[in-house]
Amino acid sequence: MSTSDAAQDTARQVRRPASHTRKPRPADTRTVVRVLARRLHFLAGIFVAPFLVVLCLTGLLYVFTPQIHDSLYHSMLYVQNADGRPHPMSHQVEAALTAHPEATVRAVMPPPAPDRTTRVLLSVPDLDDSGEPGATRTVFVDPYTGYLNGELTTVANQLPANTWLRDLHSNLHLGDAGRLYSELAASWLPFIALGGVAVWLLQPGRRRRWGELLRPSTRSKAERLRLLGVHGPVGLWLAVGLLLLGLSGLTMSQFAGGRTQQAVDPLDARAPALTGAPVDVPANADRIGIDEALAVAAAEGLGGELVVTLPAAESRPYTAAERSVGLPLRHDSIAIHPSSGKVIERIGWSDYPLGAKLATIGVEFHTGRLFGLANQIIVALLALGVIALAWLGYRMWWTRNPYKDPWASAPPPAWRQLPRTVLAGVVVTAAVLGWLLPVFGVSLVGFVVVDAVINAIRRRRQSLRTRAALTAGTVSAGATALVRRLRRRPATVAAGSAALVASVVLVLSVLWPFGAREIGEALPAPAPTRPAVPPETREPTPTESVTGPTPTPERTRPGSEPAADWSPPVTRPNRDPGAPGPAGTPTPTATEQPPTSAPSPSPTAPEPPPSPSPTSPSPTQPPSPPPPDSPTPCTVRIADLCVIVDLPW
Repeated sequence: MSTSDAAQDTARQVRRPASHTRKPRPADTRTVVRVLARRLHFLAGIFVAPFLVVLCLTGLLYVFTPQIHDSLYHSMLYVQNADGRPHPMSHQVEAALTAHPEATVRAVMPPPAPDRTTRVLLSVPDLDDSGEPGATRTVFVDPYTGYLNGELTTVANQLPANTWLRDLHSNLHLGDAGRLYSELAASWLPFIALGGVAVWLLQPGRRRRWGELLRPSTRSKAERLRLLGVHGPVGLWLAVGLLLLGLSGLTMSQFAGGRTQQAVDPLDARAPALTGAPVDVPANADRIGIDEALAVAAAEGLGGELVVTLPAAESRPYTAAERSVGLPLRHDSIAIHPSSGKVIERIGWSDYPLGAKLATIGVEFHTGRLFGLANQIIVALLALGVIALAWLGYRMWWTRNPYKDPWASAPPPAWRQLPRTVLAGVVVTAAVLGWLLPVFGVSLVGFVVVDAVINAIRRRRQSLRTRAALTAGTVSAGATALVRRLRRRPATVAAGSAALVASVVLVLSVLWPFGAREIGEALPAPAPTRPAVPPETREPTPTESVTGPTPTPERTRPGSEPAADWSPPVTRPNRDPGAPGPAGTPTPTATEQPPTSAPSPSPTAPEPPPSPSPTSPSPTQPPSPPPPDSPTPCTVRIADLCVIVDLPW
């Protein structure tokens, strides 16, 4: 089909009445879900993938903090010799206070294994004034010798390396403002994963087997299809793990996870905690020490990584909380009366609501502490998989020639294809999710605005292309019809051509004299002709003194009288005084005058006019000749145009 025919078809389609326009058929649920999921997966993946890549790179470091701790703080965390009987905990606390007499004991962490040291957490005045909440001076004591292995400043019972890597992963060390990036990525990760699964499973065409859906394929010749054959199965493998990572990360986020600390907790994900209410203590009653509190905690079945917090006031109880790593999860806490040593409050794992249990399990999995080294490897593989999926997705987008149109590969808008009932359900669901996940809701509104702008730009470009096609089609169709008609009438073509040529010749013949006249008036007037100078009044040059005057052809203007016996002066060559001239003759200096010989008059030459007296100049006397070295203007007439050129003779 030619360009004109295609343009005519486009014009017919555009000009077709509305009554003849074919209405689109309502799409089925499978197609609607796939179109909506593809649009969501594409736009969210384009904008959120960079944040996900940064989050995964920092998470790869954070998940291996236990190994980093053992490498950096090995001399503080482990004892040199585990033989013997440990000292009482009170003696170890006194050893730590000896190094810091100005401090007060805040908590004690007994060694979780025989080869580990005891941690004594001290409240130091300089750290209390720093304004950082939860900062303490932690002293590592060898339970077998009572010596100090070292001390560190910790925050929330976490070592410095753990705190630094956690802040890098959560906020890039930018504070609360930096936590928005991690919450944005964590909020969109589950929806991107679910959208990708829907797009891969609901592909149009024949139904594929599970083996084809789960096995990567690179047999296609097109690069984009090869990339898609790897992107789809890998995303399907990692979908469950990505959902766990995204949801567990949201429980630790600033806004979505902060709801667990508010009065209204819609997901009931807040972990129960001890009240630590004041108790009645008799005035003369004896108080228990740290050793008795540890004995009570051990009798209640608490072990592993145990944190015993000393009373902040006389009426406050001891608290002991177990935070064991690995399965089974043991998150038990008790409150001990400071005088009687009885357990006055207890919270066990069974007291956790379902939302709190799921949130706790998700956090343990997210940080790689749920089932040890295997958990760390799984989380690392998930992070690497997200990075690979992001690269494959960007590569598929790049293969669609983004230089020509960056959004050429974008799926078509899905909102107009949805039925009203489905669209209403989508809007309500998005509103509820935006309330539960504030960062997701705000970013979703931004994505909708960006999507609307992109669609408006694409529609505008399509409209301009359609108008250009209509214009080009109209012109092309008219030219084609004219050519077809002229082919059928060759006599008309010949007559028209002859008339056109005659018209051009007539116009040129009429306008040419006026144009030539205007050109002549625009050019400058010719300079006056220099009068003739008799050769007797001109000083001969050295060359003429030897070889005689050089004959020069007469150059006169048409219609003027020729100058009698006159030739233009010859320019003297610029040579140094005394330099040899032509034919070896020396050049005369300013004081030497070469001999002059008057030329013999020719018998046919006319007699020169008598020279006038110097005292009575004649008005017709010609001016004096120009200096020998000055150029003489030469006037040349070419047709009716005069061109004046100054040429040195």
